[in-house]
Amino acid sequence: MNAVRYVHASHSPMDRFKICIKKARWNSTYIMLESALKIQKTFKRLSKKYSEYVMVNGGVPNNED
Repeated sequence: MNAVRYVHASHSPMDRFKICIKKARWNSTYIMLESALKIQKTFKRLSKKYSEYVMVNGGVPNNED
């Protein structure tokens, strides 16, 4: 409850709060993309070794995905 009062007390804390939200969103997006790039080769190998995986799951993710 004190955190909510602090944020609503003035414009400055609210502005700082919004900046933190934007940074958190960007950080989450960056981590997701970084993880996807790391496993990109794994999907390619999986599709070559296990053709049934590709057939059952509708293919492996590609660059467009």
